[in-house]
Amino acid sequence: MSIGEFRRRMAEGAPLAGTFMKTPAVDVLEVLMLGGLDFVCLDAEHAPFDRAALNALCAVARAADFPVLVRVPSGSAEQIGMALDAGAQGIVVP
Repeated sequence: MSIGEFRRRMAEGAPLAGTFMKTPAVDVLEVLMLGGLDFVCLDAEHAPFDRAALNALCAVARAADFPVLVRVPSGSAEQIGMALDAGAQGIVVP
């Protein structure tokens, strides 16, 4: 699903299927993107995602026009800004 299609379906309230990713590895993301999911959520709250990992994973997803959400460790402006700066299409706040 493209990022534009994801946004449209999200705005319509359509059901979407995704999964949380807890391993900061590009190859894992590539497998998940090819698996037929509508999106992937990078779990930076419960897994070791640093700024470099978020940047790399979001860049790969953007290149494939695949939507990525990021679950941030806290609702602080710094954490949310870091995920958005990396290229996340959405934020999940604990």
